[in-house]
Parts: sequence; structure tokens; C-alpha cells
Amino acid sequence: MTMPDDNQIAVSAPVATTTPTVGGSASSSSVTGKPAVAQPQPEPEVTLEQFGIELSRRDKRVELLNAFVFAERLAMRFKDTKTNYLTRFDAFADQPA
Repeated sequence: MTMPDDNQIAVSAPVATTTPTVGGSASSSSVTGKPAVAQPQPEPEVTLEQFGIELSRRDKRVELLNAFVFAERLAMRFKDTKTNYLTRFDAFADQPA
């Protein structure tokens, strides 16, 4: 078995493919050279206690905050994102007494 010379070795490059679109024209190649876009990181979860402490620093309605924490405990929601807690707190605060 003989080894080919460096001049005889063929190097294959990635082949660009085209995909027809609805209008019938071809789209861009699959080898774009663009850097991959990083996916946004999910919001970290906090405990109900942590959320209550942070919220009590800016919202001084103690009875409302304690009622919300009580309702969340009854619903068995002990850990969630701040955004979800805040959305539920605002809806809870808007309920009639």
C-alpha cells in the first residue's frame, strides 16, 4: 500500500445547501459563518420567604404581604421566579376585600 503525495490529497470543503422557500427562491447557505446566538438564561427561582423579604423592603402593606404569603403556602407554591411571584402578588392585591 502506498501513501499518496501531499499534492494528491483532496480536501473537501463543506458544501452549501439551499432550501426552497414559499416563493420558490433559494435561501442562504447552511454554512453561514455567523456566530451562534446565545440563548437567554432562565430567571433563577427564589423561595417564597426570600420573595416576601425582598418585597417587604419596598411595599409596606404588611397585612397584604402576609395574606399573599399565606395564600401561596395554601397553594403549595414555595419556589418560583420573582416575575411569577410579583405577577400573582399584583393580581392578589387587586382582588376586592
